[in-house]
Amino acid sequence: MALYIDVGFGNSDQVFADFTSLTGGSGDLGEVNVTGFTDIVRLTYTSPGADAVSQRIKALVDSTGDIVVSGVPSSFVLPDGNAITAVAGETFTDTTSTGDTVVRVAYDVGMCNGSGYWVDGQSGSHVDFPRAIILYHELSHAWHIVNSAVAATSAAEEQAAETDENVARSAKGEDLRLTTSHNGGCGSPGSSSGDWQIDCFVVTAAMGADAQRSVDALRLVRDLAVRVLPVGYALFEDLYREYYSYSPGIARRLWLDPALRDAYREAVVEPLLSVYAVLLHALSAWPDVAAVDAVLADALATTVGAGPPRERLAAQVVDVVLDRGPRDGLVGGRLVDDRLPLTQWAIIRPLRAYWGVRLAGRAPAPAALRERIVAWWLEQAPDLTATPDALRHRVALVERTLLGGSSAWRR
Repeated sequence: MALYIDVGFGNSDQVFADFTSLTGGSGDLGEVNVTGFTDIVRLTYTSPGADAVSQRIKALVDSTGDIVVSGVPSSFVLPDGNAITAVAGETFTDTTSTGDTVVRVAYDVGMCNGSGYWVDGQSGSHVDFPRAIILYHELSHAWHIVNSAVAATSAAEEQAAETDENVARSAKGEDLRLTTSHNGGCGSPGSSSGDWQIDCFVVTAAMGADAQRSVDALRLVRDLAVRVLPVGYALFEDLYREYYSYSPGIARRLWLDPALRDAYREAVVEPLLSVYAVLLHALSAWPDVAAVDAVLADALATTVGAGPPRERLAAQVVDVVLDRGPRDGLVGGRLVDDRLPLTQWAIIRPLRAYWGVRLAGRAPAPAALRERIVAWWLEQAPDLTATPDALRHRVALVERTLLGGSSAWRR
């Protein structure tokens, strides 16, 4: 009798991430295997927060009913023959092969093939229906079922679930839903900032209590140095699609394995934060080339003096980054993949530069590093360099951000 995640079908990594988003990423979520079953794991939740959302999830974890949550693709067809995209999520009772009753929650982690969902808001406009909020809405139905509290009519039950949903929306700063309307459909209206949802999966998992400050720092780089022009916005969206393809799986392992979490913090997250912090300092110093080189000199001195990784497992992760160790398996987890060019550009290249300097014990000249930074920043995915016009906009992006509108880097 408990709350389970379906690991036999769908995207269980995303389900775990959505539960983590709802509970605030505190790291108190866990999972255990279920004897006799290979297609489910039981969710655990220790030390929940006092907020209503965390308390509801804790109550579901401790429930006397069996609830199985499946994160299904947008192509999924429900038992009644309807496509999951017609409803975003569905909760229903089922009978297992042994005759036991189970409550099944299925929700579309593909978000209508990436287009998102809308519902009617109290403002009179369409509002976003974020993925984790869809999950929480369906968990409300599950809660009613296991407690024999389902409303007398389907409309009344939907309104009860939407009222619960608004508790989560309020807690997460989302626009409230109009509970007298059950309308919705595909297509995001763009009302949600989404910042409460875990998107920097690996950073959040590795940094624990320090995650929010770290995530905010990376978002600052994103907004100041990438999203300032349409081509930069498109670049980031493509990067995030790549990152999403593998990062929930890595993050889930980090949430469940403290030793691996510490290793990724030392080998990946803290170095990457250092690199981008230096980039922000360089941005603030442009177009004063001497000031930029002074920033780089200080950063190089600090990096060279840091020495090799402290922990053996962190050293193994560094070997993966430097392509000296196996890319797959527990440690690698698809962090390095040549088929993901934007991940190479935004994560792996900076990490290789950092660890190359740190392990070599000597630093390049600041001016040489400055030239390498500009060369790296000008790189982009093939679809963004396909035309001279795209390349012109990309150069303009660099000169307006990294270079402060100056051509001083050409000196």
